[in-house]
Amino acid sequence: MKDKKITFKYFSIAEYEKEEAYLRKMHQQGWKLVKISLRYLYVRAYIFEKCQPEDVIYRIDYDQTGGDAYIQMFADCGWEYLFDFDESSYFRKKKEDIAEDEDIFCDDASRLAMVRRVFKARYIPYLTLCVSDIIFWIGLDSLIYMGSGKSGLIITMILWITILLALLYLGVLTMQFYKCEKKLAEETEAAEGVKYKYIGLAVLWVALALVTGILILYANRSDYSVTDRENGFSIESKRMNTELEREYEAQKGDQIAIGHDIDDGYIEITIKDSEGQVLASQSYEDWSEDIQTIVVPKDGRYRIICKGRHARGSIQVKLE
Repeated sequence: MKDKKITFKYFSIAEYEKEEAYLRKMHQQGWKLVKISLRYLYVRAYIFEKCQPEDVIYRIDYDQTGGDAYIQMFADCGWEYLFDFDESSYFRKKKEDIAEDEDIFCDDASRLAMVRRVFKARYIPYLTLCVSDIIFWIGLDSLIYMGSGKSGLIITMILWITILLALLYLGVLTMQFYKCEKKLAEETEAAEGVKYKYIGLAVLWVALALVTGILILYANRSDYSVTDRENGFSIESKRMNTELEREYEAQKGDQIAIGHDIDDGYIEITIKDSEGQVLASQSYEDWSEDIQTIVVPKDGRYRIICKGRHARGSIQVKLE
């Protein structure tokens, strides 16, 4: 292991120059790159072998269209092909063997084209994922399926997390590539077009974020009514996404009768005494009968808590 070293770094593709500079510095210190692997999401593991310290230039190219002929073109120019990783090709060449104006890319316009190819390859899949998840979410919500029982809650959370992570990635990606494209575009006199392009992408991102926020609020809306009586209460719900609590004085031997007629969604009812001890806790999916009866074990005050998630139907609670 003394002849090998592993470092963990994060470089976005827009930061290819920083990555190239890092690899050059490592080679100058006597560590040549032999492999890259993915670790911990986007953090990369760079594997080096001990070598003679030299000033070696590393270059990264994203052009995957040329195949063997493309690689051979660089080999003919003295560039050593290392490997492909994450759709990029890695090359290196001793600094002393590079001409003053030599570069793996012809000019800044070529670099700009490369960065734009990378951006499209990264941006479009996540944009598609985000939009498709939003459409899927709307479809599920219209069927009042999301949030129905534990499986519905899992689906809801997966969709939320996927959309939010996709939005986060798109936002970070847009900022990184804007800085990179702006720099290259200024040198190719195309900065104005880059500015308007990323303004449009920023507007798109804000629109998606707003739609996501509205959907979260809409999915968690409630539409229900409560009728309180001296010895109980009833709930009529078109959509219940909240927690409701009532407290009653009861004596030992009294009965708390809970009836339900739930068409869809999830309802959980919990009964606690004044000390916070749980007397009963069940979801309507677990009930084998339309009416559930709980016997009060001792005198005191009891809290009845109804928690709904996309619940539609009726609940009746009566103290007898």
